[in-house]
Amino acid sequence: MLKEGYKKTEVGVIPEDWEVVKLSDCTEKITDGSHSSPVPVEGSNYKICTVANMKGNSLDLSSSANISEEDFEKLTKNGCGPEYGDVLLSKDGTIGKTILFEQSNENVVLLSSIAILRPSSIKLNGKYLNQYLRDSRTLTRMTNTKTGSAIKRIVLRDIKDLKIVLPCLKEQEKIAEILSTVDCQIDDTEKLIEKCRVLKKGLMQRLLTKGIGHTEFKKTEVGEIPVGWEVKKLEEICSVKGGKRLPKGYQLLDEKTDNPYIRVADMYEGGVKLDDIKYVPSEVADKIKSYKIAKEDLFISVAGTLGIVGMVPEELDGANLTENADKLCDIKINKEFLMRVLQSKSIQNIIESEKTTSAQPKLALTRIREFSIPIPSDEEQERIADILTSVDNEIVEYENKKQRLQELKKGLMQQLLTGKIRTI
Repeated sequence: MLKEGYKKTEVGVIPEDWEVVKLSDCTEKITDGSHSSPVPVEGSNYKICTVANMKGNSLDLSSSANISEEDFEKLTKNGCGPEYGDVLLSKDGTIGKTILFEQSNENVVLLSSIAILRPSSIKLNGKYLNQYLRDSRTLTRMTNTKTGSAIKRIVLRDIKDLKIVLPCLKEQEKIAEILSTVDCQIDDTEKLIEKCRVLKKGLMQRLLTKGIGHTEFKKTEVGEIPVGWEVKKLEEICSVKGGKRLPKGYQLLDEKTDNPYIRVADMYEGGVKLDDIKYVPSEVADKIKSYKIAKEDLFISVAGTLGIVGMVPEELDGANLTENADKLCDIKINKEFLMRVLQSKSIQNIIESEKTTSAQPKLALTRIREFSIPIPSDEEQERIADILTSVDNEIVEYENKKQRLQELKKGLMQQLLTGKIRTI
């Protein structure tokens, strides 16, 4: 039963006064960039961009290639240059990224992986189109037209034939304004996250080498550190032990058992994700029961992705640990401080240098035990750990805020782009 004032269309239920039209019917131009790459020119002010340069809500020109003025003029004449207000759509490889082009003071042309959509000023608002193309339902309809095997792409013909929902211009503007406001809040939050990450990086570099309030320093194998600090091998301050794979013939389970299993895929810098934990079959749990990790321990990944260091959450206390990670147990110094040292640039550089040329890099248990660790007093360890943890907590808070905003925008898109909520 349709709600009064609404109609059923090929793209879903929408208000009766809205239209469903082909994108080509409400645009002045749909094309793409150059199908050949000009020769790069050092020091030129003329840029050519690919999908890789589509970052956030603009083109990142800092990493784009420079081309000659002659090639720029030629490609601009051939329609490969965007104009202010065009919507750019990634169509090759990565499908569905969009940007409202507003960098009109830049000399930019595009390669063919990006489509240029020029809205008709009397039918279609560019900001509305940009938001409409970002909707997950629109993206699904676009990706269902993908062609190609090695590189996935959508072709211009399918972009032109894409059906879009068209309110009047005034309502398009209102919808775009609401969604763009949320986008700005997301962008601001991302900047705060990045600012905190830069702050944390600087704090780690300073606190783990200079400490807090020291004026006298000494040279050691780990570099210059405060006079009162010690340097010890990792094996002197904890035990390093390996994990264990399942016996041959058995596989991890999705169904929950009493024996969770931590894989490298579950690890992130600082902890373990809980959203996709696998479990050990009950019949083989006893065979690998000696390879469990406790909440008092740390882990470090030693195969595939090397050097992820973190703590075990309460929920996974006593979980089995993959053979691709080691556990640090019986830790004799502040656990959080030790985690920070192992995450530091100096240790991670050592880990990076240990990578082999084989398909799957490995980090030997014996090498980990030899890591040199700078050790302040117990009180200073705790203070350093607390400072870095406070920054981490701030990052998590901003990331949670970003996720809430993304969920808010998703909900608003579902309501606004179908007319369930009217703006005029």
